Amino acid sequence: MSVLTHVLWDWNGTLLDDLDAAIDAMNRVLAASGLPLLDRARYRSVFGFPVQDYYGRLGFGPEHGTFEDWARAFLDAYDRGASGIPIRREARAILTRLKGAGLRQVVLSAARAGHLQEMITWHELGDFFEELLGRDDHHASGKLDVARAWIERTGVDPARLLLVGDTMHDYEVAREIGAHCVLIAEGHHGEARLRACDCAVLGTLEDLYTADTPVRAYLAQAS
Repeated sequence: MSVLTHVLWDWNGTLLDDLDAAIDAMNRVLAASGLPLLDRARYRSVFGFPVQDYYGRLGFGPEHGTFEDWARAFLDAYDRGASGIPIRREARAILTRLKGAGLRQVVLSAARAGHLQEMITWHELGDFFEELLGRDDHHASGKLDVARAWIERTGVDPARLLLVGDTMHDYEVAREIGAHCVLIAEGHHGEARLRACDCAVLGTLEDLYTADTPVRAYLAQAS
């Protein structure tokens, strides 16, 4: 494989440990609409992009309002507790190691760009990333268009790019842009769903070093 130059990080569920926060926020919206609540297993089996389809799988329909109503209610509930959501315990050490090894790092997220900037600043991670790529709306429709625009603007060779995420959508984005992909089975999709993807699926972020991944290969060449 080509030598890596960049790691493109997903944020929610990958670096940010927000699985339970997302479930709690959605349960508030579900309860207000009289719909069945989520546990981890059900959430991981139905969550996906675009999130408008996910809302449909949860049972939301015209009798409950509009997608705009549900999305705003979810974000309001999520944002109220956002400052208490931790990053993964190993995230800072991994970001430090990869930066020290010469890899350039970027965040690619379906989250609102302003919210993403606030969270990165709150956790004092800004120095690790060249860019923070988020959306300019709150619809979380996906991030393929954001990734394509960044590649076109920067001229980055996708063959030298690794996308690290926690959902099938991350794999789909990596496949469409021609990048390598590693998925972490700690976030918003469970391991069983991720195993359907043709890429490495790891138990934790720390496995980036020990499993057969582009990161391990890069670090071996750099040492």
